[in-house]
Amino acid sequence: MGTDRRWYCSKRLCGCKAKVFLDTDGKIEFSDTDHNHTPPLYHVTSTGNYIPLKSSAAKKREEEKQDSSQS
Repeated sequence: MGTDRRWYCSKRLCGCKAKVFLDTDGKIEFSDTDHNHTPPLYHVTSTGNYIPLKSSAAKKREEEKQDSSQS
């Protein structure tokens, strides 16, 4: 017999309450798929590795911060 599995959003520590609970047979027992954020962006390499990408808003803030520090 297997054990039940619980999957939580990777943004859980940021307050996202999305989660899925599976029973011991792997069937969905409970799910809450409402996220409070946009999906994370990843680049998948040819070897199957995932590289997290910054959102366009985060990139823009970083660029603005660099521009203001150069002034």
